Amino acid sequence: MFVLLYTLILSTAVVVLATRFHDRTLLYLLTREDGPVEWLTVLALLGLSVMLIGKLKKFNDSTPSWVKLGTAGLAFLSFLAAGEEISWGQRLFGFQASESFQKLNYQRETNLHNLMPAELFNGLIIFAVGFALVLIPLALRHRYEEDPWWLPSRELSIVTLDVILINHYRVSSLPEKIGLVMLVIVLAVLTVNSLRHRWWRDFGGCLVGWLTAGTLYWCRRLLPAANQQYEIRELLVILVVAAYCHRALSRRTGDESQPGT
Repeated sequence: MFVLLYTLILSTAVVVLATRFHDRTLLYLLTREDGPVEWLTVLALLGLSVMLIGKLKKFNDSTPSWVKLGTAGLAFLSFLAAGEEISWGQRLFGFQASESFQKLNYQRETNLHNLMPAELFNGLIIFAVGFALVLIPLALRHRYEEDPWWLPSRELSIVTLDVILINHYRVSSLPEKIGLVMLVIVLAVLTVNSLRHRWWRDFGGCLVGWLTAGTLYWCRRLLPAANQQYEIRELLVILVVAAYCHRALSRRTGDESQPGT
């Protein structure tokens, strides 16, 4: 999964560079509505839902109720999000939402997530993922001699940070600029820490973050108000969440026979 994530992150930088210097339609063709990135996102969401259901079946009576409920809830939300991503087949089957609903929807589509501005929806998701998979591990890891099953790995935190930095390749508002500075500071701390401890895999992940974020920030004027950053972000965030769920729940099911897990 990490190889796939790093490949997609670096591919994003390559596509943006190609768009800047060669084919200005390439990025649009990949990230347009009902395009390759959107359908990959739908498949990733459905795959996440199926994976979570499979993990749910492996739980036994010793599994805490909150783990079961959380897994089932996320499986349902993943399936719901897959339908939302393609507006429940509106463009595929050619039906329209009611006029009153279209007036409430920012993209006049049959979905719920566009009832709020894209910037707000995007910001909420990025904040939640960054808090859960980057900030919490940074704050808590030093408290444990061995990482508990639910704590994201260092490598997952780094690749999550790389994904969030991709989200910031269009920087316009003051909050976005402040957020970008904070993200760069966190990446710098992780880079120094990985060098100090000679964690070369982590250092490689940090280098991917620097390379990609720098490239996309340099090319940020290509995307003044386009949908590309949200389409790419959605796919990568889902893959990050899938990587976390697979690792955490696999450790959970593998450690259930041990007391205190």
